[in-house]
Amino acid sequence: MTTRMDDETQDTIDYVAITRLQHAYADAATRRAWSEFDDMFLADAPVRVDTVTHPVIALTGAGELGNFIGTAVERVGVLELMPLSPRLHLRAG
Repeated sequence: MTTRMDDETQDTIDYVAITRLQHAYADAATRRAWSEFDDMFLADAPVRVDTVTHPVIALTGAGELGNFIGTAVERVGVLELMPLSPRLHLRAG
């Protein structure tokens, strides 16, 4: 017997999964554990970094993102990343 999950239950499952991913990303970045990004990004995932003051930087996948952040952190010496108040909109409407 197949049961269809209602939208509210699926939204809850999706919200928890996305929140876990955000926290895992923040934790890995704070610890500079760039290799852990491999489990969070598809190998060919497009990543766009918009610093507002410079042209958009286009990266591909976890390796390029980790290298980019790692180089930036070397200049400032400190990185502490945490999702403070993420808002997720899971459905249109």
